[in-house]
Amino acid sequence: MTRRRIPTVVVVSGDPGGANAVAPVIQKLISDKKVRVSAFAYREAKILWKDRCIPFYPLPDNTTLDSAKILLKNRETDLFFSGTSYNDKEFEKQFISAAKTLQIPSLVLLDYWSNYSIRFSDNDGNRIFIPDKIAIMDEFTLNEMIQEGFRPEQLIITGQPAFDDLILIRDSFSFERKKEIRNSLGCHKDDLVVVFASEPLFWGTPTKPENPGYTRIGVLHSLVTALDRIQEVTRRKIVLVIRPHPRENSHEFLDILGERIQIIVSSTGRSRDVIQAADLVCGMTTVLLMEACYLGCIVASLQPGLSQPDILPSNRLGYSVPIYHEEDIIPVLQTLLLDEKKRNSIRNKCRSMIPETQSADRVVHQIYTMCGIL
Repeated sequence: MTRRRIPTVVVVSGDPGGANAVAPVIQKLISDKKVRVSAFAYREAKILWKDRCIPFYPLPDNTTLDSAKILLKNRETDLFFSGTSYNDKEFEKQFISAAKTLQIPSLVLLDYWSNYSIRFSDNDGNRIFIPDKIAIMDEFTLNEMIQEGFRPEQLIITGQPAFDDLILIRDSFSFERKKEIRNSLGCHKDDLVVVFASEPLFWGTPTKPENPGYTRIGVLHSLVTALDRIQEVTRRKIVLVIRPHPRENSHEFLDILGERIQIIVSSTGRSRDVIQAADLVCGMTTVLLMEACYLGCIVASLQPGLSQPDILPSNRLGYSVPIYHEEDIIPVLQTLLLDEKKRNSIRNKCRSMIPETQSADRVVHQIYTMCGIL
């Protein structure tokens, strides 16, 4: 009796969002031992997967369509699986094309609620990098993608695997852990701690960026000015913790200074722990704000002068508080920091915001189906 060959799944990832989304899927595939996983990482994915002890090969910076074909052939690939990236390389697109040419099934997992067409388009906006199936977050994503012209039969609702453990993390976060984190920041019990979750802004395409109406540094300066004013009025010490995005360098924030508040730029520790220890979490549209809502945090999305549709789902759903006008920043932040009735109302609403907990399992099931082992 001939033993059946174990299918090979080749995985590619570069950006932090995609790398974090596919990571739980890779880990389950490896533990199940039903397929052979060959993971390839570039850019930030190399650091993120190393931290999670995911075995991978570094993808060369000179990867091309031809080299992607060779890699898939040499690995005897049965399925190509990836997240999406939004950078100057976007190697995932080369592998989607290579898989299509070689008639290898392909599955791509989305990690965020925006730029659907761009993730699968060339620099001229032609949507030519379409995989066989796209795993998406929810019904909202489904409807938006259909409106953009994606075929319903291509789309599979699986949830966001990176969110699978958020409820467990929220429920296991203790008062002692919160106190420990605040102490490590040099904060006293009555201090107000505000976390700014930074992000590099990418609107449009990497080669054809659009202006959303604000800049990251402009928003950060507005936040510092507002917190300075709030500290002056309330006489409460305020500590602003700036959390750089994995793509950002901490040195980019050295010139951010407050007149009264204390500012700390820190990438140490787990972001999910730090935001749970804060009194307020601020940012623009980073996925960390979505996670913060699931974790029961008070969240403000600062987008003063926004000239595009708001892409942060928690703003649309009412779990986070959007601020679209400069003059609203001080009064809204002061309310979110000090009005306990408002804060409790937001916390209670966020408690009802429950993410899927088996998203990785659903993606894995789709992989097994496409590999023909179910």
